[in-house]
Amino acid sequence: MSIVYACIVPHTPVLVPTIGREYYQKLKATTDALAAVRISLTNAAPETIVICAPHARAHEQRNPTLHVPAVYRSNFSEFGDIVTTAEYQPDTVVADAIKNTLNEAKISVVYESDAELEYGASVPLQHLGLTPLPKIVVLHPGESETLKESGHIGMAVQRALQASPKRIALIASGDLSHCLTENAPGGLNPAAVHFEKEMLSMIKAGRLKKLQKIDSALLREYGVCGAAPIAMLYGALEHMTITPNFLSYEHPLGVGNIVMEFCL
Repeated sequence: MSIVYACIVPHTPVLVPTIGREYYQKLKATTDALAAVRISLTNAAPETIVICAPHARAHEQRNPTLHVPAVYRSNFSEFGDIVTTAEYQPDTVVADAIKNTLNEAKISVVYESDAELEYGASVPLQHLGLTPLPKIVVLHPGESETLKESGHIGMAVQRALQASPKRIALIASGDLSHCLTENAPGGLNPAAVHFEKEMLSMIKAGRLKKLQKIDSALLREYGVCGAAPIAMLYGALEHMTITPNFLSYEHPLGVGNIVMEFCL
């Protein structure tokens, strides 16, 4: 069946109620949108979720990284929550197919086998939890020099997933600028606010070619960690018949949070 559903979601730890506490209530547009995504994801009934997340444990790893342990374990102790935990089973067959297709495309890929799931993957999975849990594969795009490289990685991923007999959902996890208000992690940067509007327009319109031309230095300056996973997702959906559904965007805490889904 191949790719049956795709979405873009944020991964701020504040989206976990036990972490966000009073701040969680300020993200109502986002949490309502994520509830809609959860319904769509449930209806799509994926056997496997491939999640593209930006924060590989091997920081500054230029090559894409496939994180495939014997079992994934998530916890949020680094954010003060020692109670919320989960385990997920990896789909090694789909992971191997992605690896082989990337290698065929002359894209070197790194394997990571640590059981601990980083928050860029664990926060969306916690919020979108399905019953029963599908198997998962976590793919980090790496520190590519350009978003064009991330898009090419996505195109190779598409070939691997479309050849699979399984029902697969594809999730791009990432936040946008971290410099949108005075209380933002990066402080207020008026240039980042203008940049965010332009980038948001590109994302909503699915303009992969325009996204690929964004200066990576600006992405780093404005703290946009979601650009590479989003470019990878659009690469993976290239030339497919999709129905995009923009669900929400807000930045009450100074970080851009976008939720968007694609029905196939």
